[in-house]
Amino acid sequence: MIKFSAFLLNVTLWIFLTGCSSKNAEKEIEQFPVFESHSFKAIPGEKLVYEVSAGPFDVGDISVFVRDTIEKVGQLSCFRIDARAGSKSGISWISQIKHDWSCWVDSASGRSVKMTRNVIENGYRSQQVSFFLPDSQIIKQYDLHKPGVPLKIFNAPPDRMKDLVNVIWQLRYTPFEESKIGDTLNYLAFFDSQWLLFKIRLAGVKTIKKKKNSFRYFVLVPLGIESKYLRGKDPVEIWIESDSRRRPFRVQVSSYFGQLAIRLKY
Repeated sequence: MIKFSAFLLNVTLWIFLTGCSSKNAEKEIEQFPVFESHSFKAIPGEKLVYEVSAGPFDVGDISVFVRDTIEKVGQLSCFRIDARAGSKSGISWISQIKHDWSCWVDSASGRSVKMTRNVIENGYRSQQVSFFLPDSQIIKQYDLHKPGVPLKIFNAPPDRMKDLVNVIWQLRYTPFEESKIGDTLNYLAFFDSQWLLFKIRLAGVKTIKKKKNSFRYFVLVPLGIESKYLRGKDPVEIWIESDSRRRPFRVQVSSYFGQLAIRLKY
């Protein structure tokens, strides 16, 4: 059961982090219409903690933290966002899964400036640093876990310079109240040497009543997800609070192993 729980955590994290169709043709990506926000919003000091579950089993945790102060990267004033994901301590002795990500986003333009990623999945290791250079219109990626591997350089126009964490933040603060039910918006992220295209449909708005209070959520459905582990036409739902905080509240995944979920704890 412990090994199976670790496996489910890996599947859930994969869906959460990269569950979308991917495009590798740079020319096509440059021309693809995507949603663009004219500002980047972050709340210094905000911390979001999630639990990852597979049916009745708690298999992992995810936390996201916005640093209290603005940090400088070169001459740019940046928000720093740290994301952590890992297996529960009770299963780490037999299967260790750990993701540590940090991204720096230009507070003025909303473009990604720098991203670091450290991954441990049992025997697998990955350590990357990426720099986004709008003046040169390139992205530099260093694979530090591969000694001797040359620097990778990718062409990208300035308005496409967003890493995965940046795009998740952009999705969070999208003004879905201005869209109609059934509308589809596109988001584009650079991740691990490739471009990830998120096609997100606004499926509806749901209200949950707790005691005397009512809470409204935008319900989003990622389109084009393909995996042998998933079942149904639209196997993934993302719930985002409709109030000013816009916290991602829940991710539900229908799989052949049962219901997988990521739920906001606080």
